[in-house]
This record gives sequence, C-alpha cells and structure tokens, in this order.
Amino acid sequence: MLNVVSIIVRIVSIIISLYMVLSILSGLGARDKVLQVASSQISRPKISVVESADYVIETDGITTYVKNKNGIIVYSSMDSASAIQYAIDSLPQGKVLVRVGTYNLSNPINIQKSNVVVEGESHATVLRIARNNSYCIRIGLENSTQKVCENVIIRNLTLDGGYPTVDRSTGVSVSACDNILIEYVYFRNCGERNWIASWSEDEYRKKNVVIRNCVFDGVAVTFGGIDGGIVENNMFIGEMVSPRINTTVDLSYGEINNSLVTSLLFKNNIFLYSRRNRNIVVTWDGVLVGFQRTRNVIIADNIFIEPDGYGIRFRDWVAEGVTLLAEDIHITRNQINCNNNATYGIYVAFGDRIIVKDNLVRYATIQNIYISESVTNVIERDNM
Repeated sequence: MLNVVSIIVRIVSIIISLYMVLSILSGLGARDKVLQVASSQISRPKISVVESADYVIETDGITTYVKNKNGIIVYSSMDSASAIQYAIDSLPQGKVLVRVGTYNLSNPINIQKSNVVVEGESHATVLRIARNNSYCIRIGLENSTQKVCENVIIRNLTLDGGYPTVDRSTGVSVSACDNILIEYVYFRNCGERNWIASWSEDEYRKKNVVIRNCVFDGVAVTFGGIDGGIVENNMFIGEMVSPRINTTVDLSYGEINNSLVTSLLFKNNIFLYSRRNRNIVVTWDGVLVGFQRTRNVIIADNIFIEPDGYGIRFRDWVAEGVTLLAEDIHITRNQINCNNNATYGIYVAFGDRIIVKDNLVRYATIQNIYISESVTNVIERDNM
C-alpha cells in the first residue's frame, strides 16, 4: 500500500496535471501561455557578467564584433560564426559572453578545447543556423577514438535551427568529450535531432553530460554512446516541427553497438503537447527506450500531458546484427495523462531487471501500462 505522504503527493500532482491540461485546452492563446512559462523557466536574471568574460560578442545586426576584457574590438566580421569561432579559438580556456541579438551562422560553432564557457545574456541571445545539414554548436568531434575536450558549458541562450527555411539542422551535437553542461537554453526550429550520440563503433564514449532547465520547443534529443548523465527540470513543448521526427527523447539510438546508454538519470521533466502540426504526426513518443541498448537508466518524476502514441515506450524491433538490450531500467513516480489520445501510457516490450512502480497513468486508449511476457525479472507494483 502507498503511504499517506505518497497519496498526498499524488493528489497534488494530479491537480497540477489537470491544471496544465486545462491551460493547454482553454483557448487560442494557450500555446502562448505555455511559451511564457517556458521563457520564465529558462531566463536567468540578467546580471553583469562582462567582467568575468574573456571575450564579449556583440552585433549591430550587420557586423559582429569581438571585444576583449578591456572593451577593445579585436575582430569583426559580417559572418557571426566566424566572429564567435575567433573568440573561442583565441581562448586557452575561459568564457565567451554573447550579448543580446540574433547571430546568423553560416557554419557551426565548434568547441574542441577544454574548460570553455559560451554564455548568452538571456534567451534573447539567439544563435540561428543558416545552412542545411548543420549545427548551431558542435562540441567535440564525431568519430574520434580519443577524448577531444572536457568541462564545456553552454548556457543562457537560444539555439534556433532555422526550420523550415533550413531543412535539416541541429541545435547542439556532443561527441567524444566529458563533463558537458547545457543549461537555460531554449531550443527551437530544429529540423533534426539534437545529437548526444555516437557515430561509429570506435568513437570515444562521452561521460557526464548534464542537460537541465532547458526548453525544447518542438525539438527532439537523442542519446547514444554515453556513460553517465542527467536530464532534469526540462520542458518539452508541442510536437516536432519536422514531420521526419516523431519521438521527443531517444535513449540509445543508432545502428551501432557503441550506442549503449548507461547510468542516465532522467527526472523532473515536463512534456506538454499543444497539438501543433498534429496532422503530420504519425506517432509521438515522450521517451523511447532501447532502440538498441540501454542499461542502468532511471526515468522518474516526469509529467506527460497528452502524449500521442506512447508516454514511455521500449522499442520492440532493431536493425539486423545489432544487439537488443535493456537492463536495470527503473520507471517510477511518473504522471502520464493520455487523455484518450495515446494508445499506451507505458509500453515495455523487452528487457531484464525492469522496475515499473508508483506511476500514475490514466486514459490510454488500449492499456495504461503494458509489460510483455518476454520481459524478465520485472517488478510492477503500486501503479495507479
């Protein structure tokens, strides 16, 4: 039996969830209200951080300027990517502050050195990619067999993929590096996923990636080749801006065995579905587990409002020749309100040592919680 405290917490959570649902469905301006909440979540107080910056980036809308600690312009260019890259490359280590403004990027910002901070003044600092098949920011290097960098922070700005003008674009890519922090970032208009993934069998497996207090507006995140990470206190809004993508968060993605995800904590995130672009969405998964291999992952204390398809799903097929594995997965204390829209709240197709407990799942069209007979060593209890 659940204790009294747990029941009280559940009741409060239900009230909050219902309020959020009503807010979303209450009128034409509902999505704007949600975005206001999102903006307040990612906006840090605007404080004077110029003194702590090694370089300051400014734009007048045409030219982008790089200033040193003394306020002297040391570089300028009509190509914002060139200016920001100059500042990063000039650092042995330290901080680059990007002032409020929109910076159109002809190329990705590449960070391949350690102990670097790229920080905006607020989410009104916008880095917008202007070229197909590209990134706003790329940390590390794809396919590298050795660690490229560590201790990198991206903070307090907006990454804009430029979709649909730019078709296939990504806010951030993280490869072959350790100790990465992404916080207070607003992701929007990305026609491709944000890749926290591996690209080859031999690529160095990244460690300790933290994504927190961010807003993903119609934008997906994919994980693979990672040992240790935290995804917490983020908000996922609406449906994918691109019809190619139908999953918000992929845990362990790709067609290589190096895509194993281990020791990931996914907690206190909120999924809000605003019914935008609903006509092009085939299915919608909040969290997709185990495209290939996922181990020692905790999915806890998240709120899902009206997922389309599934709230949390274990994929039940895989590319030929790839090991299918999900072990030691804990799904606990999640609130999933399907509102007669999703077929399943929680769908577990395979795995070993799977715990599903203390979840509140309501109004799935087929079954609130489904666990296949092929799942071994499963614990399912105290769900509502």
